[in-house]
Amino acid sequence: MSAPERPTTRIPPEAFVEAWQASASVSEVCLRLGLGTSEKQRRYLSSKAWHFRRKGVDLKKHPQGNKGVYPNSIDWPTLAQLAKDVGGEE
Repeated sequence: MSAPERPTTRIPPEAFVEAWQASASVSEVCLRLGLGTSEKQRRYLSSKAWHFRRKGVDLKKHPQGNKGVYPNSIDWPTLAQLAKDVGGEE
């Protein structure tokens, strides 16, 4: 297994901590920091959080996987109705 891919731009530790604590998932952290949400990016940020925790920074734990990209921000029933209205079943 190869090492997680690091972003090409340096993420200031303060920006990382703020994004981590304000997010509901690792994918959301990626979005807040302007990174892609690829598995490699998520793994990189997860290992960065692990390292920070080992150094005594009390970061919250996020769910495993790609959960929470859209935490409570999507009105699913409205989207279901929109899909019926726009693409209706034939």
